Amino acid sequence: MQERRQFPRITSHFSVEVKPSKVDRSGRAHNISQGGLLFEHGEKVEIGALLDLNLRFPGLTGLSQVKGKVIRCDELGQGRYAVAINFVDTTPEMEASIREMLESF
Repeated sequence: MQERRQFPRITSHFSVEVKPSKVDRSGRAHNISQGGLLFEHGEKVEIGALLDLNLRFPGLTGLSQVKGKVIRCDELGQGRYAVAINFVDTTPEMEASIREMLESF
């Protein structure tokens, strides 16, 4: 099977705040790349939904805000879901923050 990812993934665990969210506003990242993020969340999210995310990168101060489009939402059990997003409408500042975080690994 051919790899479809444009950017390599880096395993990293950090806090993710999700908006809008009806149930659980927080999540935990599992991996990130320059193009997207996989995080665990307490709410099923529809494919194609646009989310505002606040990312708290390890070792960096402050929050990084980004928009993401849901491309996958898999049930993990016990009311938890693995949500995969592609970043959309990123600014040069956000891209620089993600690149800085990825380079720290």
